Amino acid sequence: MENTATILGSFAEKASRFPEHRFVCYEESWLSYAELDRASSAICGQLIRYGINKGDTVGFYFTPGLELPATLLGILKAGAICVPLDPSYPLAQLCIIADLTNLRLLLTVPALMCDSGKLGVEAHTIDFDHKPAAAVEIEPNDGAYILFTSGTTGTPKAILKTHKSIINPLLSWREKETSYTLESRMLLRSPITHSPFIWELFYPLVTGIELIIATQESIHDPRILAQTIERYQVTHVCLSPAHLQAFMDLSVLPGLTSLVEVDCSGEALSRRIVDAFRKQNPAVLISTYGCTEASSAATHVFSDADDDVNYIGFVNENVGLYLLDSDMNSVDDGAAGEIFLTGEKVASGYLNDEVETRKRFILLEQGEPDTPAGKLFFRTGDLGRKLPTGEIEFLGRADRQVQIRGFRVEPQEIELSLNRHAGVKESAVVPHEFENRQTSLVAYFIPSDMETVDLNHLRQFLLKRLPHYKVPTLFIPVSEFPRNRHHKVDYRILADTPAPRIVPCKEGDLEMSRTEKQIADIWTKYLHLPSILVEDDFFLIGGDSIAALSMLCEIEKTTNCHLSMETLLTSSTIRKLAAHVDERVNRSSIETGKSSLRFDRVIDFIRRPFFSEFYLPRSVLMKQKKLVSGWEGVMQEECDFIVGHNVDGTRHPIFWCCQGSRELKYLAEVMGPDQPIFGMRSGVNIFKSWEKPKLAQRLAKHYLKEIKTIQPEGPYVLGGNCQAADIVNVIAAELHEKHASVRMLILLNAEIQERRPYSLAVFFGENDPSNPFKNDREKQIIWKNTFPEYQLHFIKGGHGRYFSDESDFAVKLKQLLEQNVVQPGRS
Repeated sequence: MENTATILGSFAEKASRFPEHRFVCYEESWLSYAELDRASSAICGQLIRYGINKGDTVGFYFTPGLELPATLLGILKAGAICVPLDPSYPLAQLCIIADLTNLRLLLTVPALMCDSGKLGVEAHTIDFDHKPAAAVEIEPNDGAYILFTSGTTGTPKAILKTHKSIINPLLSWREKETSYTLESRMLLRSPITHSPFIWELFYPLVTGIELIIATQESIHDPRILAQTIERYQVTHVCLSPAHLQAFMDLSVLPGLTSLVEVDCSGEALSRRIVDAFRKQNPAVLISTYGCTEASSAATHVFSDADDDVNYIGFVNENVGLYLLDSDMNSVDDGAAGEIFLTGEKVASGYLNDEVETRKRFILLEQGEPDTPAGKLFFRTGDLGRKLPTGEIEFLGRADRQVQIRGFRVEPQEIELSLNRHAGVKESAVVPHEFENRQTSLVAYFIPSDMETVDLNHLRQFLLKRLPHYKVPTLFIPVSEFPRNRHHKVDYRILADTPAPRIVPCKEGDLEMSRTEKQIADIWTKYLHLPSILVEDDFFLIGGDSIAALSMLCEIEKTTNCHLSMETLLTSSTIRKLAAHVDERVNRSSIETGKSSLRFDRVIDFIRRPFFSEFYLPRSVLMKQKKLVSGWEGVMQEECDFIVGHNVDGTRHPIFWCCQGSRELKYLAEVMGPDQPIFGMRSGVNIFKSWEKPKLAQRLAKHYLKEIKTIQPEGPYVLGGNCQAADIVNVIAAELHEKHASVRMLILLNAEIQERRPYSLAVFFGENDPSNPFKNDREKQIIWKNTFPEYQLHFIKGGHGRYFSDESDFAVKLKQLLEQNVVQPGRS
């Protein structure tokens, strides 16, 4: 077997030849092949310790960062199959995926540990410090990665990709004469559940080119994504036509001089987009045709001679593309036929779904010269015809499947979910193409009671069950549907009917401030509506994420105020959005004395690449501040990073560092109203594990400054769990160095290696796999003999359950403080 016949073989070959070669970068931090090899071997050892065997499915549940490639390679080294669980997906969808793939175990990060517990699967945080293990022997036909596509039954369909089906096309492409060189840089920005992600991650690994992972913020904001491309001099990107259009609307393409090639997939590229792109950037523009079941089946390179034909292009190697009629016979050149795919890239079927597999994967027993027998064919549902040049033209769909912003969507899946709502009798979802806009979904429905229709509630109902891109832009209540002679809904009539505008606000609510009027005029322009009212919801009157990007850019030009996509998602009416603008403009006026002066934005731009007074990137501090501001509790005056509960209590306050507001709230409830407790966020998902020692110290300095504001003098009581131990250890050490009394430091699920000059209590869960003393009495005795002055406690439960009634941690902590901390007024 050739060493590079699997993903692991190809990676091992690169790691042995170029161990110090930089491979992947995320937010200025790089990993070499050698570092990636060591980290992935640690994950492999962790999984083997937890009993993972070859062929088991292992999920990963976190947003892409430097952990991503190491975790995936670690899963593959253990002989397991990678199952992506996107944190942006609703819990109901993730539970379906976990059940569909028979998920054996889940790897996540501490910040998402609590959420992962709701999936009903054994979950563990990734541990790059674990003892490494050698890779399991892998064969080319072993499973490697599971992708998902929309299903007509209401359940997503899973496609198992083998090492062979992933690696062979990549190796074949590597041998071609392409625009890629050893100096190329690829951008990884596609969702982890979709096929372009496979290309973006594994092609750099096979070829040795450098990989840049886009942040979640940049993925959702083309302006930031363009800055990422420019900063890292990215040469190759994969974009949907909708994202490419957003780049052109924002006029950022001329500045992206590093681009060599832009690959577009998911939707057809219109002549208008192609022409506009050529005027703004000289990079090669390529249209890629494929599907999750057989990615990158054909490509077309746009040239000056292109006419307005919807090209699929020329068929790639390792793929057979056939145009067949209803009897599975080849059609003549120039005639329309359904597109069938076969070859190494084509999957063998849907995972654990024999019914759908039989519908779409067809084994020909008898064939013609052009349609060989004995091969497995995938029925795409796409229609096409062969052009005289040999290229294939796309003619549309043979079924109801649609493409929305690069995603293939089955409207039946949305209808089944919508019909589960108590207020909906029947629904029909169809695509509508608005003037100068991308295609959007519109949901027509017959309500149970027309008087009580709450369109926003319907939208929120679907957002809890479906990924955001499957949620319709408009919800239209109707009394009945057009029907054909078989009494079935006539979707063609619905699709051809102009969608009426929904006005959810009350009549007479027409008064607008100057800012509201400015925003209303911009909405009118981008949504192509005659008028807008102040309580109209952007997403319920035709707005979508693509229109939002251009609209927010226009608001910034008009009002000199930058609004993020997150602001629009939480404040999606004109009135709420205008309030944000006015608040920021007023704040700027107070600080500068001139409301029209944009000095604060200039300073922000100048400082952006540099560090704050404690040498933390401002982006890190702003993100941390934003997350903490969403916590429950009381934000203390002059404090940006600390939130309080029971702030009027008379006992000595506790400063607790943790991952989320839920933990803090639970502690406050159990401790009682007389126990003040102040929460600091641990920094998880703000900085990565390999940055932890350096950045934890710097973040601790910020917290210390605010702790002294809340409690100027000691004695201090500090605590933290898991990764937060690094931060509270620094805080305690700084206080001691400044001769401030530290009464007690409490660490939960965090091992210590050296003495502290103050009182210390350490807690571990009895059932936690990371408990170093689990079922080992000898280790406990050694530890207590080494640190006789410290307290060691064992509590019920394990990781992710400490802050719930399943554990007695909070009760034991309360008892510990009552016994060891002298309260004010007591001797």
